[in-house]
Amino acid sequence: MRWLRTLFGRVGSAVPASEDQVKLDDAFKRGQEAAQSMVADLDGFMASRFGHIKGAYLEILAKGIREDLSQTDHSPILAARAQIAVFNENVTDLQAKMLSEIREYMREWEEFDQLVGVDQVASVVKARLGDLEPDLRTSGLDLLIKHADALKIADDSWRRANPRLAEQEPLEPYW
Repeated sequence: MRWLRTLFGRVGSAVPASEDQVKLDDAFKRGQEAAQSMVADLDGFMASRFGHIKGAYLEILAKGIREDLSQTDHSPILAARAQIAVFNENVTDLQAKMLSEIREYMREWEEFDQLVGVDQVASVVKARLGDLEPDLRTSGLDLLIKHADALKIADDSWRRANPRLAEQEPLEPYW
């Protein structure tokens, strides 16, 4: 136990910090504050610039699926599959476009990162965008699943009304 007292001082007594330690603690605190400010700035920008995008993308997909329910030229189910494929391509493209805008907006923070020798901005941006794509894709699939029964009924009706076209558009497993 004597070595603990030697190392940490007497239990309950305050060991005065060295001047260097005070400077390090202050620098660490300022670094944390800068990081929190950067994240808040990024989140604020993303919310104001891109906050509406998920809803807008899902509304476009929903509109397309609703139109597919009354499809007369093609199988409603196959048309909905095409809708979700286009939706997924657009989500992939969206991420690249968003990254470009975010990097432009966060340029000063990236310069600050380079100045202090860290790579915080890039890792936070990557994490934020990394969450977006699977969330949007999952929401799109959820929307498609919600319309599955209606699409099946519409497709069955379309196949009965259009037997020749139905032969040309067989339903094959999606996967």
